[in-house]
Amino acid sequence: MTSARFDFYGFRVQVTGENADVIREITRDFEWFVKPTSESPNMLVTVHFDPPPYDRLPSIPASVLTPRNISFRSGDVSYVDYFGRGLAIVNERGGTCDIYATDFDLAREIGYLFLLSTVGQYLDLIGMHRIHAQGANYKGHGVLLLLPSGGGKS
Repeated sequence: MTSARFDFYGFRVQVTGENADVIREITRDFEWFVKPTSESPNMLVTVHFDPPPYDRLPSIPASVLTPRNISFRSGDVSYVDYFGRGLAIVNERGGTCDIYATDFDLAREIGYLFLLSTVGQYLDLIGMHRIHAQGANYKGHGVLLLLPSGGGKS
């Protein structure tokens, strides 16, 4: 198992998984926040490079449908299904997120989006403002383009 630890202004996350390359890519996405620590994480994310275990899921109605995924919720547990290609099982009270995917890019994307969303919610709770922007470096000079969410930064 490979592991990485992050500290997002007091919100500690540990990401583990069998596929070292997926963990390395997620670490690159949040490299600024890498912090080796022995303190217990607030959230433990485990990336399983396995097919989603659909046979173990409860039968519950969908709560949110997007072009990328379908979300289901039962109590403190959310299930985010990427149309049969991947699955994230998030237990908010337990502080865990289990990601299942056999596609490298999808496993990385689910991990990235989960961390981005979870950390964003935490920052909102502690009153830190997020900036929607894109940064660029040209010959050692930085430029920050401030655009609203959905403004075309990607």
